[in-house]
Amino acid sequence: MAVLTLSLSAGSGTLIGPVVLAPTNFWTLASTGISCLVNFSGQAAAGGTPAVGNVTLQISNDPNANPNLNNAVQAAAARWNNHDILVNLTGDKNDSIVYPCRYLRLVGTVTSGTVYCFVNYPDTSNQAN
Repeated sequence: MAVLTLSLSAGSGTLIGPVVLAPTNFWTLASTGISCLVNFSGQAAAGGTPAVGNVTLQISNDPNANPNLNNAVQAAAARWNNHDILVNLTGDKNDSIVYPCRYLRLVGTVTSGTVYCFVNYPDTSNQAN
């Protein structure tokens, strides 16, 4: 398995995390899809403090959202959709993506700590994993 990590750390106002390319191809979607694990609790079991906030996973196929483009072009990417399940979260939640989308990001408010979204997908380069 391979993992992409999205994160949103505490700040003021509505925060928009970095855009990442979604690992979508026919084999990924046909085999297992992509799992998305949103995590507020972090290392709470080991004495850490959970993050506090309200976060949504957003997806897009807008070509302007490509993180390889300059910031001005990315800012013009207007077609972002909220994930159907991972929206307005205040605690840990898991779901998946089983349809093609090109870009992912976290948006929301985080007043303390860091919220993570671990995007897990089959690593086709190493069939042993």
